[in-house]
Parts: sequence; structure tokens; C-alpha cells
Amino acid sequence: MVVFVHQFDVQKGNTLVWTNGDPKTLDGLEFTVLPSGIHMRNEDTVHFEVDGKVGLAVFKQNSLDLERSQHHIDRSKVKMFSFGTIFDSSMDYEQLSYYEDGMRAALEAWWVNKDYKVLEQWDARLDRNEETSFNFNKICLSLGPLVLQLWRSALLQERILIFNKGVEVKGCNELCHLLTKIATLENGTYYNAMTITVLNADHLKNMESWCATTSDEILMYDTDLFDKAVVWDISGIHLRDHTREIKCNEVDFTIFKSLTLSDLSSFDYQYESSIIWSKLIIDGLFMIFTGNLYKPWYHLELAPIENPDFHQYLSDKTHHMYLRLKEIVDEYPDQDAIYCNANILIDLKLDYFHDSNFIGQLSDRWFGKAVIPNYIDLSSLF
Repeated sequence: MVVFVHQFDVQKGNTLVWTNGDPKTLDGLEFTVLPSGIHMRNEDTVHFEVDGKVGLAVFKQNSLDLERSQHHIDRSKVKMFSFGTIFDSSMDYEQLSYYEDGMRAALEAWWVNKDYKVLEQWDARLDRNEETSFNFNKICLSLGPLVLQLWRSALLQERILIFNKGVEVKGCNELCHLLTKIATLENGTYYNAMTITVLNADHLKNMESWCATTSDEILMYDTDLFDKAVVWDISGIHLRDHTREIKCNEVDFTIFKSLTLSDLSSFDYQYESSIIWSKLIIDGLFMIFTGNLYKPWYHLELAPIENPDFHQYLSDKTHHMYLRLKEIVDEYPDQDAIYCNANILIDLKLDYFHDSNFIGQLSDRWFGKAVIPNYIDLSSLF
């Protein structure tokens, strides 16, 4: 187990100030544990990987406190440090989080007089919590309906890069872990690269099925690196591919509403009402001939779910899709592509007009055959 302290020095930049291991093995790590933008918070936590081993770093600084107490900051008094540990055993995000409180307590004790014996004596085997700080429900609630678009991307094993634009690094690492848990449903495989920088991102180009977070905005322009980008800033969270922003559909909002029972107006920016002529025509005909007493067959209404569990809901939904698609594939063993009625999307509580491609891609990934739902297309009338 290697422990270390990195400092942001106003004159020297990010520097290694102490370690119990070989300093050469930590070259470049200072940019991971002190990523750009971390100075905007008093405290933060960074999960990372180096040379195949996982690590955890806790960050603390005093510049914001100095700014509040003084009209002019004395740079000689600014302190920004990350205390990190590289563990010998393999662990995921939740297991790493067991050590966060103990490491932060050690950093606080060291902060007073810079006594490195405090850090040398910190023992991961003894100083750990028995409960993880990871809360699947809480993260889903903070993401809004967009979590359902992220669920689709994760099931498709897409390469997802989360761009941190001034928000908590810990929150971005939590999202990486959430995507990993979703992507591994139904025996999927997914690699959580955790926090990366421009210095160690290239190896991901040769990998499939991963997620990571970064504060290095230049990586956003490296479109060969990722399939989807999550941009997280103080205004909210956004999902993009290489050409456009991806927003939620009406079904996503309906499902999320049933799981939260709360006002979703703060997530209105995630909704996109795209023009689909077939839907407009059918909606109009139902309104004219039924006086809006009846909704079209694809309209989804859900009763509120008491004590919702997002992980259980997404697990059940994914398993139901797997069984339904397997049933169709097994029914037509000699067909390379299988066309079916789009009502399967209603059965799976997906969007009748938007999710045909998703189901086709997902079935192809799971079973090597595309199941393609066909809906009524009236656009040829125009």
C-alpha cells in the first residue's frame, strides 16, 4: 500500500511533497488527484486507477475561507493538499468509499502541524467504515429523468465520458459507478476507469465498454475516444453524442414521475418534444373523434410506486426486456434480423416512436440478432 501527499503550490503548481513509496511510480498522478476545478470546493474526494491498482485521494484547501475573511488573499497562506492511498487489492467504488472517512480524519490531523507520522501510521486494515457512502436512489434522483437515457447507453455498453465542469469530483465518480452497475446487469461487462486526465486517456481508445470522468475539457474534442459525453455543470447534467444533445422523451418523464412523486419542473431542460408526424396525426385523430376521452394505445400512464427502489426497478425492467427479446429470437432461429410489431415497446414500457433503434441494438448485442419493432408510419402523407 502506497500513501502520498500532493500539493498545489501557487508558484510550482501540482507537486508531490511526500510518499512512503517510490516517487517515480507517481509521475503524473498529481494531475489526477488535483484535477482542474477542484480548487472551487473546500473538500472533495477522487477515485482513480494507476498501473492497474485502484486508489483514493481526499482533498482539502483553505483559499475559499481566506477569501471570505480577507479582502486580499495572501498566497503564502494558501494550502491545497490531496492525501492519497494506492491499494494493493482490487476494489470497486463502494469498497474504496469505506476508507474515505478514515483518510479524511488522517488528513485533518496532519493539516495542523504537517506531522507525516500521522499519515505513516494510517492503516487501511484498521481504519475503515463498514458501510458505503454510495446511494443508488439518491444519485438517480439527482440525475432526473436523464438517468433513463443513461440506462440505455450503459446497457448498450457504450463508452461514456463524464466531463466535470465545476462540480464535485466525488459525484462524477459516483455516476461512473452507477453506470457500471447498470451496464453489468444481465451479465454485461464494463470497465470503470474512474478519474482520468489527458495524460492517461489514450489507452481507453483501444477498449470497449467503459466509463470515466475528467476535468480536462480538451478531451471533449477527441471524438475517437468516447461514444457519449455527459456534461455536468452547475446548471445541470446533459448527455451528448458527437453531433447533438440527447434529451428525454415523454415516457422517461412518466416513469421518473411515478418513481419520485415530486415536481419535475427543475428537469424541464432535459425534455425534448420532437416532431413526429405519425404521432401528431394519431394524437389529433383521437382528440377529434373521442373528445380526448381516450388516449392512443401508446400513451403510458403509471400509478405512483410506493417506496421506490431505482436499482430494483432498472434491474427488473432490464431482465424483462432480456426475457422478452430472447423469446422472440428463439422463435425465429433462422432469421438474421427479426421484424415485429412495435407494441412490444409498449409492453416493455419504452417509447413507441423513439426506442425502436435502441431495442434493435440491444437485442443484437445480447443475442447477435436485431429485433426491429415497426410502428405505424404516416409521415408519407406529407
